[in-house]
Amino acid sequence: MDIKQLRYFLATAKYLNFTEAARHLFIAQPALSRQIADLEDYLGVPLFTREKRGLQLTAAGAELLAEARAIVAKSEEAVRKVRLAASGVIGSLKIGYLGTSEKRFLPKLIRAFRNKYPHVGLSVNWANSKTLNEAIDTGELDVAFLLTIGLEDMPGLCREKVYTEFFALIVSEDHPLANESKVNIAELSKELFVLLARDDSPELYDYVLKLCAGGGFYPRIVSQPHYDTVLLQVEAGLGITISSRHKKDYAPPSLRYIDIEHNAENVNLVMVWKAANVNPCIPLFLAELKASVNSGCRGAGASAAARATGERSRSLPVWPRD
Repeated sequence: MDIKQLRYFLATAKYLNFTEAARHLFIAQPALSRQIADLEDYLGVPLFTREKRGLQLTAAGAELLAEARAIVAKSEEAVRKVRLAASGVIGSLKIGYLGTSEKRFLPKLIRAFRNKYPHVGLSVNWANSKTLNEAIDTGELDVAFLLTIGLEDMPGLCREKVYTEFFALIVSEDHPLANESKVNIAELSKELFVLLARDDSPELYDYVLKLCAGGGFYPRIVSQPHYDTVLLQVEAGLGITISSRHKKDYAPPSLRYIDIEHNAENVNLVMVWKAANVNPCIPLFLAELKASVNSGCRGAGASAAARATGERSRSLPVWPRD
C-alpha cells in the first residue's frame, strides 16, 4: 500500500464511480480499477461493493477512508515542510557578532528576518573574534559579523561587506588632545595605551600595533579584559585607547573621539560564512541584511571588488563618521 493507492482510493470513495474518479485523476478507468483491486488484495478485504447503481463503501472501506485522509494529509504536510526547509523558509540560523557597531543594524535586521520567516529558529551569540572564527569553522555558527583584520588567514570563507569601520582615538575630556579634531598617529608615541587584552580582541590589538608601527613607534600597552574597564581608565585619565567610532553612541559623554591620520588600510565589518555551509537560511539572511542596511543607511554607497581568492565582497553603504 502506498500514497498513490490511497489517493486513488479517496477519489473513488468521493465519486463512487470508477469512470468519474479516473477522469478527475487524469488516468484511464481500467488503471484505476486495477489499483483499487490491488489495494483490496493487499488488505485482504473488499473496500467497495459493486452494484448497478455504482459503488458503495463497505464497513472496511469506511474505516480506511478516515485513516487514508489523515495519512495523505500528513504526507502532503511532510512534503511541504521538506520543500520549505530546502528553501530556508523553515529551519534554524546561528548568528555570531563581535559587539563593535552591530547595534546600529543587527536588532533591526533580526526583527525583519523573524517577521518574514517566523518558522526559522534564530540564536544570537556574542563572542570575541577568535571564538567566532573557530565557531564558523566548526559549524557551531552559520554566520558571524567580523572585522576584516585577520580574515585573510581563514580559507574557505564567503564574506559580504556591511560597511567600513572608522577607528578613532579616545581620550578624557581634560587630555591635552581633547579639543583636536584630528591627530597624526606619530603624535601618540609617548602615550600609554589601554586596550582589550589580545586574547579578547586580537583584531583590534594587532590593528593598533600596525597603526603605531606606521607612525614609527611601538606603543606602551596596558591590557584589560573588559571594554568598560578600558573606557573607565581612559575617562579617569590613566591612558588613551583606539576603538570603533561607532561605539561613541554608547560611551560616557566625558570622552572625546578624535580622528586619526594614518596610512593603514581601511577595516571593514563583514558578514562571513563558510563556503561549505549549505544551510538554505544563509542566502535569505544575506538578502535581508542588504535590505536592512540599505534602508537604514544615512551615507553614500561605496564600491567594492571581488577578492582574488574568490570570496564574495559586495559593497553595502558606508556608515558616516558621526
